[in-house]
Amino acid sequence: METSGKQNNAPEPEGGNGSKPKKSGPPVPTEEQRETFLEAFAQTGNVTDSAQRAGVSVRSINRLRRADGDFDREFTEARRDALVGIEDKALELAREGSETLIKFMLKAHRPERYDDSIRREHYREKQDERQEPGKPRIVQKDGRQYMRHTVSAKVAEEVHENAVHMNPLISLEEVFEMTRWEMDRCMTLEKVNEEGISKEEYEVRLRRARKRYEERLADPNWGFPDAETVLKDMKDLRLAGNGGNAEHRETPEEQPPAE
Repeated sequence: METSGKQNNAPEPEGGNGSKPKKSGPPVPTEEQRETFLEAFAQTGNVTDSAQRAGVSVRSINRLRRADGDFDREFTEARRDALVGIEDKALELAREGSETLIKFMLKAHRPERYDDSIRREHYREKQDERQEPGKPRIVQKDGRQYMRHTVSAKVAEEVHENAVHMNPLISLEEVFEMTRWEMDRCMTLEKVNEEGISKEEYEVRLRRARKRYEERLADPNWGFPDAETVLKDMKDLRLAGNGGNAEHRETPEEQPPAE
């Protein structure tokens, strides 16, 4: 006996049991697209722009990173290359005279010297570890021997406040390792009224800081970078002018007596 009615010959949806078909993800990038993306990403550091150049979506790139460990490592290397290129460009602009970029680059590459928060914590730890004052070191300068003294963190902070107008990027390490004549020259600059300080008050601060400086000899084995090292760092970034001039020579009045 034949059954009546029309037969339903429509195919069942994927997944069976009448469930909706599963959505497929973005197409997997081809080997050529992967190479195009990585090459562009290493140059620009921009994921969206690099994906567009390769003709793929950002979603497919992220999905490939999760699924393919090798590609994820290549992605990380390309990003590192991009950052190197960006830093080189920033350094080039800094050398052309961008003070903001100069400060940023110094803090990024030498945070232990130029990042205030890191530097203060570093000195606080060193201050806690201080030993009894030791003998000052003997250093050579212009063919003559001088004694190099170091100062305590508290004194260096005070000296630094007066020295910063010489160069906004002058570091506390430079103050810590300043020789006697370097500190005197730094402290007796003519711009004493920039912060509204009278000449008399400035001289009082100078005498107070110098007295503490004489009283507090620090351990010569601390190992902080000396002034010449910091000045060389500044000179490398074209900061040799106005306080960072490594070629500066003291006048006879500025030089200390020979030992």
